[in-house]
Amino acid sequence: MSAPVRRLRPQRWPHAWLALWIAMIAVVLFGSLLPAQRLPPPAFDGIDKVQHLFGYAVLAAYAVLLIARVRLQVFAMLGLVALGIGIELAQDALTATRRADAADVVANTLGVLLGWSLQRTRLREMLVALEAWLMQVRTRVTR
Repeated sequence: MSAPVRRLRPQRWPHAWLALWIAMIAVVLFGSLLPAQRLPPPAFDGIDKVQHLFGYAVLAAYAVLLIARVRLQVFAMLGLVALGIGIELAQDALTATRRADAADVVANTLGVLLGWSLQRTRLREMLVALEAWLMQVRTRVTR
C-alpha cells in the first residue's frame, strides 16, 4: 500500500472512498461559486445557514469515517474550515452576485465541529462495517 492509504482506515477500497470525499468537496466548491441567480430561491430566511452547517457536517463526518489517525483528522477539519473561509472570500472576489458572509463561516465551522464529534462514537467505524456488509452481499450474490 502507498503511504497516503496507510493513513486511512483499513478499508478494501480506500482510493474509491477518498475519491468520493474529494468529489463531495468539489460539489460544495462548485455550488458555492455558482451565480446566485442560478440557484433555486430559498424556502425560508436562514435556510442557507442550515445548508452550510449540514454540508460541512457531512464533509467532516465523512473525513472521520475515512481517516484513521486523530491528528490527521484535525488537519482535515482545519482544512475544511479554511475551505469555508476561502470560499467566502472567493465569492466576494470572483462573483458579482455573491458576497462573503461571516455567518456562513460560523455555520461552516459549527458543521465541521458537529461532523468531527462522530470521532467520539463507535460510528467512526461505519465505513469499514459498510464494506464488510457489501462483501457479504457480494458473496451471497455470486454463489
